[in-house]
Amino acid sequence: MGFWGMFYAGSLLSPGLATVITNTQPLIASLLGWYFLSERPSKNSMIGIGLGFIGIFIISSGSITLNNPNMVQGILFVLIAAIGIAVSNILLKRIANKVDIYNAMGLQLCIGAIPLGALNLYQGNILSLQLTLDYILILSVLTLFGTALPFVLWFWLLRRAPLFKLNVFSFLTPVFGLLIGYIYFFELLSPIQWLGIFITGIAIFMVGRSNEAIEISS
Repeated sequence: MGFWGMFYAGSLLSPGLATVITNTQPLIASLLGWYFLSERPSKNSMIGIGLGFIGIFIISSGSITLNNPNMVQGILFVLIAAIGIAVSNILLKRIANKVDIYNAMGLQLCIGAIPLGALNLYQGNILSLQLTLDYILILSVLTLFGTALPFVLWFWLLRRAPLFKLNVFSFLTPVFGLLIGYIYFFELLSPIQWLGIFITGIAIFMVGRSNEAIEISS
């Protein structure tokens, strides 16, 4: 659900609006974690999570486009992605100390590929696929370093800290995107974007410094 909603919505929404809605995921996961994981974020943590979302909204505000005939459909798919990722994080946290890390991640990716592959066959896009060298290399990098490795590291971290504390770092994804563009591609950032980066950094600091007990396991 997460991957399908994210990639499909990318063709329907402006990047700014998609980024803002996608980053409702830490908020959704925090609410679900309160009920299903008995995680009780402090007041400072909740303020920090809210500030992080505000920072992302500020960062993305310049690229939000509302005059889009596909906006409602795109928002729906992004929400599906955010909810799917939030639910999966809750489930992963529940089994983090009970199963082998590679079994959990490997089986998750393999089983998740089945409905995605079926959708691809149903839509008839498989015949248009061109296996060029560039495509295979890009897909390999995305598979190994963009999916498999982060999933394993994420599962490893879930054994050691509350979900809401880890999830707040997902706000850094658009921040890193801006900073990489600034450093390596000499893209100029507006004062509003710098403000959003600053607020996001404060939010992560607030959540990280909150006094909830960290869960340590062997």
